This record gives sequence, C-alpha cells and structure tokens, in this order.
Amino acid sequence: MNLTALRETLDHRGPFASVHLDASHDTEDAAKVAELRWRAVREELAERDAPDPTLGALEDALDRAPPSGRAGRLLVAAGDEVLVDEYLPAPPAQPMVRVSALPYLLPLADWNRREVPHVVVTVDRTGAQVRAVHAGGAEHTEDVEGREHPVHKVRGAGMAHRNVQSYAEETVKRNIAEVAEEVARQVRNAHAQLLVLAGDPEARTRLRDALPAECAGIVAEIEHSRVADPSHDTVAHDLADLLAEQRRVEQDRVLERFRVGGGHGLAVQGLADTVAALRAANVEVLLVDARDVGDATVLVGSDPTMVATDREDLHRVGVSERIEARADEALPAAALASGAEVVAATGDEPALGLTGGVGAILRHT
Repeated sequence: MNLTALRETLDHRGPFASVHLDASHDTEDAAKVAELRWRAVREELAERDAPDPTLGALEDALDRAPPSGRAGRLLVAAGDEVLVDEYLPAPPAQPMVRVSALPYLLPLADWNRREVPHVVVTVDRTGAQVRAVHAGGAEHTEDVEGREHPVHKVRGAGMAHRNVQSYAEETVKRNIAEVAEEVARQVRNAHAQLLVLAGDPEARTRLRDALPAECAGIVAEIEHSRVADPSHDTVAHDLADLLAEQRRVEQDRVLERFRVGGGHGLAVQGLADTVAALRAANVEVLLVDARDVGDATVLVGSDPTMVATDREDLHRVGVSERIEARADEALPAAALASGAEVVAATGDEPALGLTGGVGAILRHT
C-alpha cells in the first residue's frame, strides 16, 4: 500500500473497524482455523457495534485465499469499504479488534521504510534475472540473456583448444559485464539499500568483482540456483532475514539520531511534548512503543494533526470540536497527515525506553 493511499484513509468518515490478526496459512487445517478466527473477530466487532456494511466488507476481504506461510494481517474498514488490507511479516501475539473514530495504523508504522528497497540478482554464466523492489513496494524484473555458447572451457591441448577456452572466457566476461550494467541501473532506479546476489558461485564472484563502487557496499550473497524465480520460496527465507536485518540497522540509526538530537533540542519525548510537536507539524520521525503507551488518550480536532493532551491547547488554536481518542491511533494518524515517518515497537522488539512510550525527532529547533 503506497503512502498516498494510506493517507487517504484519513479522509473517510468513521467509525473505523480495525482488525489485526494472525493470517498464517501453514498447516493442513489452515482454512478451518481462519474461519474460526474470523468468527471470533466478527462476534467482537458486532459487540462493539460495527455497522453491518462494514462487517460485510471485511467478510468479503477475508474470503480471499491468503498466501502460504506465517503472516499477520491488518484490515481497516469504514462504511462498506475496506480501506487497508495488508499482510505483515509476522502475526500479532494476540488478535486486536477495534471500532473507533480513527483507524488503527500502528502495525504499518514503518510505512516509509516497511519495504526496504532492494535488488535480487540470480546469475549464472549466461545471464541473470534482476528483480528490483522499490520503497513503495513496486517491483520490476529484467532478464539479461547473454551468449550461451561457448561459455564452458573444454579439455584438451593444442592451439585449437586454447582458442576455444579463450573464447569461452571472453563470452562469460561479456555476459557478466552486461549483467553488472543492468544491476547498477536497477540499484540506482530503486535507490536500493540492499543488493542480494544468488546463483552460480563462480558467476556471483565474477559479478561482485564487476560491480561499480555504488553497488559493492550494499552486497550480500545467498546460496540459490537460477532454476527458479528469486521471489519464490527457494530464496524467500534467506532474503527475509537479510531484509529484517536491514530494517534493524535503519531503526538503530533512527534511535541514535533521537538520542543525539535530545542534546541539541532536536528531539522530545513524553506525550505532551510529542503531541505539541505534531500539532506544530514539526515532527520528522515519530517514535511509539505501543507497550508503554497502553490505553493513553489524547484530544483530536477535525484535522488529525490537531492533537493535544489539554483542551485549552486546542482552544488556543481555534479548535472547538474535538474527540477523545487513543494515543496509539491519534499520533500515527497525525504523523501520517503531516508527512512524518513512524518507527514503532509493537511486539517482541526491544523497548524503546521513551517517557510515556512516545517521542519524536524534530524537523527544527
């Protein structure tokens, strides 16, 4: 789901029904388990007075077969329309069901970084498949087909054999050079943060040596042949681990910026100071530890950026109509509306150690 579409959820009128549940499809009885999950969720939504058209829209969405493997899923619906339907890398520890005035978007908190831009290359001596995934999730696959003959050296002696061996070597070099050129182009186009090389070990080594400096610093390798598409299960597990590690590295960089910024007036923490910065559109990155925020609430005006802990703060900026909303719904909505990024800890991640569970890196002092 791209950032523009996610922002558009805030333009809809509530109530919003938000569901975060286990969508794993990795057992023989997965379909039956999914049916039972939905039945429990539907009952809870009905108890919370979710409108019938909203229940129907969610039911239609959940009727579609999920992808195989372990996954979480976040759905947000309003009226008779599903506004958000996103699969997540891991299921939640406990299902979450809400009917509220604002959508619950926190599981999508890394919407600007959730899809690490990367390029996956599966290479052999005759060419490669190059798959680029952009930050918004858009994918582009390019097949590079070099010359197939001759690419293998032959046994024997004499001038004729040496000529064939030399020709084979030059053919492979040309093939790898073409692949390297295409890889560099895709890395630039995707602004890739990670370049994954798979395929024939010798061809991987040759390709790595042929890559320009802009690619060399982001390379990782995994064992995988060129028989299958690199998006398939043969490489998915190792790729997922590499991408998760890249996300951890990026989050550590953000947390270090927050720590350093606190000493220079470029970071705040605590609910009151964080919502004040959001109200002033002065947040570059919002940090939320959902476990520490808990059931805390804030006041929100008709504009989602108008958030406060004190009604007088909204009164001073001319906001008279306001609702009380959960902080873990209102703050991400305010960040999304103002173009801020969000980093969140919602499950087993290490605690962020923020006062009241929230903080922000500011755009300016």
